[in-house]
Amino acid sequence: MTLAAAPASSRSVAVPLLVLVIAGCLVAAVTNGVRNSFGLFTLPVTSGLGISRETWALAIAIQNLAWGIAQPFAGGFADRFGSARVIATGLVVYAIGLVLCSVSPTGTVLYFTAGIISGAGFATCSFSIVMAAFGRAVPHEKRSLIFGVATAASSFGQFIFAPISQEFITLYGWQSAFVWLAAIVFAVIPLTFALRGKSQSQAGQADLPFMEAIARAWGYGSYRLLVIGFFVCGFHLAFISVHLPAYLVQCGLPPETASWSLAVIGLFNIAGSLLSGYLGGPRAKAAVARLDLSRPRHRVRPLHAAAGDLSECLYLFCRDRTPVAVDSAAHRRARDPVLRRALYGHALRHRVP
Repeated sequence: MTLAAAPASSRSVAVPLLVLVIAGCLVAAVTNGVRNSFGLFTLPVTSGLGISRETWALAIAIQNLAWGIAQPFAGGFADRFGSARVIATGLVVYAIGLVLCSVSPTGTVLYFTAGIISGAGFATCSFSIVMAAFGRAVPHEKRSLIFGVATAASSFGQFIFAPISQEFITLYGWQSAFVWLAAIVFAVIPLTFALRGKSQSQAGQADLPFMEAIARAWGYGSYRLLVIGFFVCGFHLAFISVHLPAYLVQCGLPPETASWSLAVIGLFNIAGSLLSGYLGGPRAKAAVARLDLSRPRHRVRPLHAAAGDLSECLYLFCRDRTPVAVDSAAHRRARDPVLRRALYGHALRHRVP
C-alpha cells in the first residue's frame, strides 16, 4: 500500500510515512495499554492502603473526567505547537502520575495522582493526538483505514500490557509495578520525533473559532451519534476494566485469568477496529452503495454531467432524501469544497466510482 503525504503537513524534515505510522502506533499502544491496566491494581491498592474499592473506582472516574476535559485543549495545543511536543509533554506528565500513584498514602491523594495528573497526562499523549498527526500526513481517502490502524494499535496495547502489568504486580508488588509502567511510558518519548508537525489551514480557508467549530459539527447528526457512542463506550469500558478483574479474583480465579480476560477484549477489538477502518474507506463505501442501489425499492437518479447537476442533486437529496448515484467523473468536476465533502457522504449516501 503506497500512501502519499498530504500537502497540509508542516514537518520540516520529511519522515517516511511507514516510520510515522509505526511510531504513532507504538505510542498509542503503550499509553492505552497502561491506562486499561489500572483495573488490575484494584485489589492490590485497596488492600495495601486500606481503602474501599469505591474510593479507587472514584479515582479512576476522576481520571476519565480529567481525560475528557483536557482532550480538547490537548488537541488545540497540538494544532498550535505540533503533535510531537504535546505528546512528549503528555508522556512526561503521565509517567509522573504513575510514579506518584506508587507513593500515594491515601485515597484523597489518589484522586489527584491517579485521577487528575494521570488523566491529564493521558489526554495529551493518547491515540486521539496520534490520529491527528496521522490525519495531516495521510490523504483523505486513506484516513479511515489509518485511523482504524491507530485504534487497533491501542487495543493491541491492552492485549499486551494487561498480562505484563499483572506480572509486574505479582513479581514486584503494586508500587513497583507503577514505577515499571512509568519507565515504559517515559521510554517511548523519542518516538514522538516522527510525529512532529502541526496543522495548517489550506489556501483560502480561515481557522474557525472553537465554539463555531463545535456548533457546525453539532449540526451533523452523525457527529451527535458519535458523541453518544463514545459516552456509552467510555462508561462500559471503564466499568469493565476497573471492576471485572477484582470480581474474577473474588470468584476464586487467579489474577492471571483476570488479566487475560482484559487482554482478550483488546484482542477482539483489534479486528473490529481494522474492519471499521476499512469500511470507512471509499472502496468499501462504493461496494455498499452498489449493493444498496441494486435494491428495487430505491429511486435512483444517476448523474454523469457537470457540477450544476451535482448542485441539483444536493437539492433533491435534501428535499425528499432521494438516493443519488454520483460517478467519479461528475465528482471530479465538483470544485467547491463543501460540495465535495457532501459527495464523500456527509449529505449524499452514494457515490459510484
